[in-house]
Amino acid sequence: MTRVCVVRNDTLPQAQLRAEGMVAIGWDDVGDEVIGLDYPGVKTIVRRTYRDISARQVGNWSGQVWLFCSEICEGDVVVAPSQHAGTVDLGVVTGPAGWEDAAPVHKLRRPVEWVELDTRRTTLSESSQRGLKSQLTCYTHQSGDELREIVAARREVDVEKVRRLVSGRLASVTKVSPASEPYEAVLRSDDPVRAIRELVGKPSADDTFVQLHAAGRAELSLEGLVVEHEKELGVPAAVVKRARDRLDYYGA
Repeated sequence: MTRVCVVRNDTLPQAQLRAEGMVAIGWDDVGDEVIGLDYPGVKTIVRRTYRDISARQVGNWSGQVWLFCSEICEGDVVVAPSQHAGTVDLGVVTGPAGWEDAAPVHKLRRPVEWVELDTRRTTLSESSQRGLKSQLTCYTHQSGDELREIVAARREVDVEKVRRLVSGRLASVTKVSPASEPYEAVLRSDDPVRAIRELVGKPSADDTFVQLHAAGRAELSLEGLVVEHEKELGVPAAVVKRARDRLDYYGA
């Protein structure tokens, strides 16, 4: 199973990480010899480099550097929290750790294919959100199933097909109900896949669901679309369950 790792960076601009397709950490003083070492080897270098820190801090820093440089593998999922926006970027590691000697800071780097940007933390499950609360620079997310599933689905989904499905359903909805805002919001979005995930079962979609349910056509709701086309829409299991639960609750 792929690992899900959080790599926090409060120094380099998020735009740079995206544009250059990478994540990076500090501890530049250890140099590039830590790359590929086992934990004891990294710990020896950290202890030698930072002589004034406590034994506990040596262990803490060594663990993070070792994880970033040696343990994270190609194909693992990386989560990069934003500094202030309350969002995360999701990506996949595409290669080994490297040393960017020309960079002024944060020379230890990993190449990343960014899969989804600006995912709001509040749209994730409680367990996913809890796993993002640590202030460590680099660590393994212990409840990463949802994040892993989002990334896997996003790499396979056909965004244009998603737009066609939504447009087709919108045409059916407008024949029954004037409350079509969720579908219109998805089509307006630069990222319709994420918009669907964020809207399902949310208050902003209530009017449409209620009106469609009152007309006996709850299956035309966004929840109904998700249940019917979960694979094509790239929707993770937690969102599908939310949609099913709502339809079941209302007897749809």
